[in-house]
Amino acid sequence: MRVFALCLCLTALMAAAPAQEPEVGTEDVVTLTSGKEVKGVILLQNAKELLVIDTLGRERKLQVKKIKSMRGPRADYPTYLEKLDLVYSARGTAKEAMSFALWCRRHGFAAEVNMHYWRALDIDPNYAPAREALGHRLGVNVWEVPTPSGSRMAEVDYFAMRAEKKTPWVFATAHARTKISGSLHDALIAATTTERLYGHMLHHLRQFSPVQELLTPLQVQIYPSRRDAYPESGEAKRGWVEPFTGEVGTWLDGEGAVDLPYAAARGYLRAIIRQTSKGEAEGLAGWLDEAIGSYFQVCLRPTEGLPDYHPGRLDVDLLERALQNDGPIDLDTLLGIGRDGLGDSKDPDGAYAAAYGLLAWLWSQEDPKRLQDFGKYLESALDDLSGQSQFRKAYPKSFQRKMEENWIDFLKKSVLRRDN
Repeated sequence: MRVFALCLCLTALMAAAPAQEPEVGTEDVVTLTSGKEVKGVILLQNAKELLVIDTLGRERKLQVKKIKSMRGPRADYPTYLEKLDLVYSARGTAKEAMSFALWCRRHGFAAEVNMHYWRALDIDPNYAPAREALGHRLGVNVWEVPTPSGSRMAEVDYFAMRAEKKTPWVFATAHARTKISGSLHDALIAATTTERLYGHMLHHLRQFSPVQELLTPLQVQIYPSRRDAYPESGEAKRGWVEPFTGEVGTWLDGEGAVDLPYAAARGYLRAIIRQTSKGEAEGLAGWLDEAIGSYFQVCLRPTEGLPDYHPGRLDVDLLERALQNDGPIDLDTLLGIGRDGLGDSKDPDGAYAAAYGLLAWLWSQEDPKRLQDFGKYLESALDDLSGQSQFRKAYPKSFQRKMEENWIDFLKKSVLRRDN
């Protein structure tokens, strides 16, 4: 089904692909069987074709059978994710982190090399190769680190100064720039979680539609506390996405960044829509925006190291919440609410839960045709058109006739299975 959907929609997305030049040193290089090289950014790939935006901003469609090899950040991204998973898991070693840093330098991920040196020290504070790479020097029984002013100070004093001034760590990964005012370990895990989320989310969405590679990194700001995030009221309950800038925001509590996958997934969705439609994601349906965030929040659960990713995992408590107060919100009403509008409904928490339950049900369909129907709806959403009419157009009337009944039945049966 994935190959079918990619083949079906590749041509349409080519027409919408933005003409942007890649940053110097981050190009993918596609070598053809003729010996010619095409440099640029790989936006899309299926079993037959490859879409590349070359260094001059031109769209190039290449036949896979005429490609000899590929290298570069997008070509090497699956390997990058595997290494990222290993290094930032509970079983990662300092030596593996150092090796990953050097691999990143060779494969077009130079912006994050220092982050992986820091990860080596997060695992083993006395790992000398990482100390040397970061310019640290062993003084009298203490490690001395360089400061922004060009001087040096004992590491313990350096970290104390950062904590007192709430100086943020800023780490860049392949698709995000995470700024976090917290401990080094919290910063490393948050930055890595945000990147891994992108990889899982893109892979999942591409099962339905050929989603473009994101060209502009997602900006993520993580504050040291809720009060710092909302200094006037302190009323925030969850992470958020700034409507005009698209920046993701949240804060730290005792267990890390609050609802980071929820907020980042929504941020990535909006960024992809902005890039594909060349608009502002103003047409994004409120239910889809909320559901994407909640779905991937549920799929990523905290562990000792990185969060564990399990696609299809259900939060039955959330499904049960959708059934409270006389059942879920009316389907037509839910589909008609615009971006950021669910919070204004009579029962916001119930509406949020219903949105999550609707997406979980739609993605649980066993009939491949219904998953293809969702792919049609997702294509409209990427063009910044995801309202009720686009949803109804995507699904056949025969399926829609019992849609609300079957959706509620899914919610009830999921709760019953949990209780039994």
